[in-house]
Amino acid sequence: MASKTAQFGVIAVLLASAGAAFSGSGEVAALSIEANKAIVRNLFKALNEGDLATRNQLVDPRQAFHSATEDRQGTGDPKKTLREACSMCASLNPREITIDFMMAEGDLVTVRSTWRGKYTDVIRDVPISGKGVVVHYTNIYRIANGRIVENWAAYDRLHLLEQLGFTVAPPTLTVQPSSVIDVGAEANYAINPTPEPDLRSNRAILPARVIAALG
Repeated sequence: MASKTAQFGVIAVLLASAGAAFSGSGEVAALSIEANKAIVRNLFKALNEGDLATRNQLVDPRQAFHSATEDRQGTGDPKKTLREACSMCASLNPREITIDFMMAEGDLVTVRSTWRGKYTDVIRDVPISGKGVVVHYTNIYRIANGRIVENWAAYDRLHLLEQLGFTVAPPTLTVQPSSVIDVGAEANYAINPTPEPDLRSNRAILPARVIAALG
């Protein structure tokens, strides 16, 4: 009986030790996630203030960057200008960057942010000067060894262009002679439809199930 009691005692000690270890690892993971979120918060503060030195401390110079239009790897050298580090930061002056919400798991931190400011830059050879805009960004950052090593970035480019006064024209359409296209000053267009074909007159080319449905 004493032997069994001793065995149960050993098992209880092992379970308690395992529970403490699990709790400790969970606390470490939570601290790591909070540390990663703090790094990203400090990055946004630096971008908002145009603090290039702090930005370079937080971002690995070999950072991989991904967007809808490009994938590039950092050269290993720190950025020398704000435009080189963050082109939108350089274009918006003054600017106000607000973090809307932030989520983190493991080594990843996701941020949805709102950027407001006066846009000054040149787009498609068109100079833009002091145009007020609002841009919404979504970024996913990967953190390693206390620095940002990868960034997936996305924002609505079309909405930005519309705020800057650009219009998007529809593509050139190839239409039948019986259709008429009216293109207005606002690049809206309407196509006068041709009469609907009589499907019953084309039974020879219709699948059997369609013919059955026509009656």
